[in-house]
Amino acid sequence: MSSRCHPGPAASLCARGVLALLLGSTSMPMPAAAAERAAVLVYPGQPASRPPRAPEPPPLPLAQVAGHLRQRLAERNLAVIEGALDQALRAHAARQTQPLLMKLGGVRELLRSGQQHLAEVELEQAEAALREAERRCSELLLLPEAPGLLAEVLRWRGVALFELHRRSDALALFRRALALQPTSVLTEADVRPEVASTFRRAAAEQGPPVTLRVVVRMSEPTRASPEATVSISIDGVEVPTLQGRAEYAVPAGEHVVVARAPGYLPMVQQLEVSPEGGELTVDLRPDPVEAALQGMRRRPSAQGLAALCDVLSLSEVVLAAVGQDAGQQVIGAQRHRCATGTTGPAVLLRADRGAALRPLIDQLLAALWHPAVPPPHGGAPDLLDRPALATPRPEPPPRVPLYARPWIWIGAAVVVSAALLGVALRPQPEPTTTLVVDPRLFALCF
Repeated sequence: MSSRCHPGPAASLCARGVLALLLGSTSMPMPAAAAERAAVLVYPGQPASRPPRAPEPPPLPLAQVAGHLRQRLAERNLAVIEGALDQALRAHAARQTQPLLMKLGGVRELLRSGQQHLAEVELEQAEAALREAERRCSELLLLPEAPGLLAEVLRWRGVALFELHRRSDALALFRRALALQPTSVLTEADVRPEVASTFRRAAAEQGPPVTLRVVVRMSEPTRASPEATVSISIDGVEVPTLQGRAEYAVPAGEHVVVARAPGYLPMVQQLEVSPEGGELTVDLRPDPVEAALQGMRRRPSAQGLAALCDVLSLSEVVLAAVGQDAGQQVIGAQRHRCATGTTGPAVLLRADRGAALRPLIDQLLAALWHPAVPPPHGGAPDLLDRPALATPRPEPPPRVPLYARPWIWIGAAVVVSAALLGVALRPQPEPTTTLVVDPRLFALCF
């Protein structure tokens, strides 16, 4: 057996492999391990109180802190997911519907198999395949396309039962299919004329549409969506809804109602609507995973971190917070390890406003990844409960120089004015004249 290296982009790799083989080395380079997934969530601290006419403080650098954290974590071989909460909510919704969509393909395959058996006049096999398709489709009614598919399955299973001389059962299935999908048709191009005639008779027996009233109750409103918007669909068609109530005109018979609301588990119910109409009350239960993820938008929680780690398959979550306390910028962080479900102690740093963020981020990460700081077992994240972020102190008033303080000049003016006024109001002494007579002068005259 011989091997040759052909010229091309892989020639150098091939040459190294041949050289290693000649040297007797059995070690080959292994591909690098995939980077672990991480998420960064940055929260604002509570605003500090300020005097009525004090200037508005500068905005918190939330985006800059998040960007620096993502960059530094990427340098630690961590694949940081941007918009982690939005991605987690979409992934959670997909996790609920993806298995149903995969099963829907199996129902369509059974439907095609039943139609093929009917074409080959294998009636028992056709009815068995279509009966199984009906059973599986009844488990997928949360999907909007499932009621229409169920109507098609019922229509063709009715054809199989009709050919098996079970005409009353076939007529019942035709009526169920027409209630779910009133526009359904069976023509002579699809089935024998007698079967098509029976289907048209079932359609003609339908009475006028009646009113179906649906009321959705949410007895336990979630914190994430206390006034969630309810959506109601009947037979796969979304209907107008007002305050959790809907009225829709449907033919009498079997129908499928699905109610949804953000933060709640979707509910599906099948009901039989009488010729007089019908009313249905649906109770929605909170979705603990979605409620926990929505609650993470306001503040981190142990349940939210567990849901985020599970839905996105994360290994690390770095929680950060930015606030202002006593005129200084405060940046804090906590590290949550998804594998153990533990949250490390919070690390807080202070800096003057306008200080460079990169050195602070480096100090935070060095403290979070320090091996001498063991994380506690479990526990909820308490970063936003720190006084510097939860109850920040107001900014102290700026120090004004002595010469710039107005009361100094006012006091000096008052003193000078008082002195001048005192001088002006002091009483002046009366002028006096003294006459001195010298006798010697009079002696000289005489």
